[in-house]
Amino acid sequence: MDLETRQPKHLEVGVSRNVVDAEVESWVRDKLVPYLQDSDDDHSTTLSPALPPPTNLSTLLSSAIMSSLERTSLTPHALRAVLLVGGGARAPSVRAAAKESVAYLGGDGKRLIMPEGGMAEELGVLGAAVWGSGGR
Repeated sequence: MDLETRQPKHLEVGVSRNVVDAEVESWVRDKLVPYLQDSDDDHSTTLSPALPPPTNLSTLLSSAIMSSLERTSLTPHALRAVLLVGGGARAPSVRAAAKESVAYLGGDGKRLIMPEGGMAEELGVLGAAVWGSGGR
């Protein structure tokens, strides 16, 4: 905030998609994966012990999906579909990583559902409401 005019200051710099993607990959590798691997916290079951430690967003998603399957005693072939929801579902790097993750786990592109337009956010809210109401 500019203290003299009491107006917000804005950063007017263009940032390319490559720069954003590189920053996300760096954050996943350097901050998020070590945080999720910390066995002292409740989130330590987020990553699959059957897969190597994640090194990027794609392998992080693969490990998280596999961990969910392991907790329910299912295999990747039991997945009918993976629905990508929430604000991150709009990011091209997240969409590409999700495609790679599903392919890595033995699926095809038909198993990954990525809503177009603004539906990703609404589907996330709807899913949370269904989950919260016990309609699992």
